[in-house]
Amino acid sequence: MKRTFYFGTTLLTTLLHSLCCVLPLLTTVLGASGTVPALAGLLPYQPYFWALQGLILLGAFYHVYSRPHRATSRGLVWVLALASGLFSFVPHSTWFKDERQVLAQAQVERVFNTRQLTLAVNSDARPQVLKAELRTLKGVIPTQTAVRAGRVSLRYNQQLTSRTEILSELRQRGYAVRLTAAN
Repeated sequence: MKRTFYFGTTLLTTLLHSLCCVLPLLTTVLGASGTVPALAGLLPYQPYFWALQGLILLGAFYHVYSRPHRATSRGLVWVLALASGLFSFVPHSTWFKDERQVLAQAQVERVFNTRQLTLAVNSDARPQVLKAELRTLKGVIPTQTAVRAGRVSLRYNQQLTSRTEILSELRQRGYAVRLTAAN
């Protein structure tokens, strides 16, 4: 009974780990990148999957080696441990990635790290000047900025800046800006 428990739970956590790490990369490489945002919800739980996977593997090793068991049980635990290690190592290793996979990984990271921001700006701001100033802000993606009729729409990298930093920088430069209801 315990052998089935350890086998099942180790296999389940290995599959859960592959869902948060391998599956988003695989779907992007295969061209189904529309599923990546849906799977992005699993990414914050990745450390918990690793910890759960490690604890269950430790329990399985303890169970198999603390009492006399058949060699097949021990071999099965080692196979699961190797599968777990493979699923943990391969998605994070650049050695196994070709150029398409590296580009896919960059796309996934861009999706996870960029945020949309829409601002209302005073009507006397000149759109071309404002757009040029937005492009100089750290973290703002230059190709993703648009200024139209008192509204500014932009994308920024949340690891490099925040919306409060963007707002304060624009206000220091003399623009009357505020967040819109879309944020």
